[in-house]
Amino acid sequence: MKKPDTLIKIIIALSIVLLIFSIDDFLSLHDIKKDYVSQSAIQYLETETSKTLPGWTETSLEWLSISISYIVRVLSVLISLYILILLQKKLKEA
Repeated sequence: MKKPDTLIKIIIALSIVLLIFSIDDFLSLHDIKKDYVSQSAIQYLETETSKTLPGWTETSLEWLSISISYIVRVLSVLISLYILILLQKKLKEA
C-alpha cells in the first residue's frame, strides 16, 4: 500500500483538477448562455430566419468541454473515494 502522504498528495492534485474544471464549466456555460441558439428554440418561438444560423451559435466546443468535464469529475470523485477508503483502513491499522 502506498504511504498516506502520497495518497494525500493525490487527493490534493485531484481537488485542484476539479477546481480547474469547475472554472472551465462556468466559462463554458457563460458562453452557451450568451451565444447558443438552436433551431428548435427558434421553432419554439415560432420565428423564422432569413438565413441559416452561423456555426458558432451551436457552441459545440463549449458543449464538448462540459461533457469532458463531467467524465473527469466522475473519475476524480471515484478515485478520491477509493483513496479515502485506503487511508481509513491505514488509520485503523495504525
